[in-house]
Amino acid sequence: RSSDRSSHSKGSASRLFRKPSGGANRIRDLAKSKPGTLYRLGMERIAQRLGFRQGATSGPPSVTNYILLVLNARVAPEKQGRRNRDELSLLATSLDALASSQGSEDVKFDPSRAQVADQLMQRFKAIEQAILDGGDWFTAAMMGILPEEEPGVATQEEKEASIAARLSEARFLEAKEKLGSRAKGSRRSKE
Repeated sequence: RSSDRSSHSKGSASRLFRKPSGGANRIRDLAKSKPGTLYRLGMERIAQRLGFRQGATSGPPSVTNYILLVLNARVAPEKQGRRNRDELSLLATSLDALASSQGSEDVKFDPSRAQVADQLMQRFKAIEQAILDGGDWFTAAMMGILPEEEPGVATQEEKEASIAARLSEARFLEAKEKLGSRAKGSRRSKE
């Protein structure tokens, strides 16, 4: 069980996400196989960003303080959008309540609380990422813990294949645009 609680180093998250597969599936699989891990990793990252050191504080890091001291310093609150700010505030209050009720960070949640903690943390991360990306939800949308079966006819694999095709097309168009601008530049230099 001690391996479930990997060290509090910067690399702990990268070790968990190393195995290649669909992006959202990796997050969902981790949440299912090790409930509470996404929450713990998020709280570790928040502590790092706030400058906490292991054992240097009397309690868990505050997600509310993270919003006030870190996120608001990067993106002005008025540029975050009212809906995003309200939801982040609600999530921060919930995550802070979970953290203070948990006590020591080595205490494990029961599985149902761990799942709730993971879902709240992933939603927090998704909204924060969308704010940092200027309101673009492309990356943020993949951070949630998706249910096994979503409503609709398309399977998760079809959705992921569509996203991969869209990314490929975007890279192609970007490369084509770069080549086109180079060709224009070489024509100008010949004239």
